[in-house]
Amino acid sequence: MIIILRRPYDEYEQDYYTHSETKNLSFIKTAILLKRVGIENYDFMLKLYDKDLLYIDPFDDEISLEDMGKVVTEISRNYYYYLREIARIPEEGADTSIGGGTPFILHRGNLAQAWAFENNISHLLELPRQFGKWHCRL
Repeated sequence: MIIILRRPYDEYEQDYYTHSETKNLSFIKTAILLKRVGIENYDFMLKLYDKDLLYIDPFDDEISLEDMGKVVTEISRNYYYYLREIARIPEEGADTSIGGGTPFILHRGNLAQAWAFENNISHLLELPRQFGKWHCRL
């Protein structure tokens, strides 16, 4: 018997917005790819619970404390918001200040891995060496 531990369901998960205006185009490209292959819930990685965050840049120097509180609340609720808007990957020669580095680039492989992490499913991910280069050409 397999038991899957899931995080508790909250009422805020019922209503969400699709953040199709995100600056991280890899999430939009992945959603389009999933739609093309017939996935019904193809845009789940673009969900956003707080509509006020649609046009807020979390790395803006002039962000208000109220908006920063909304960002922190969204991060605690929404793992994909964190990956899409907050997570930065250090890169050699890239800016090391706040908001520097490369945004998280989503593809089918690490989307499956993120979904497994979120649902507490043990997994092993193995990708071909050139997988990321192929995905960027979509």
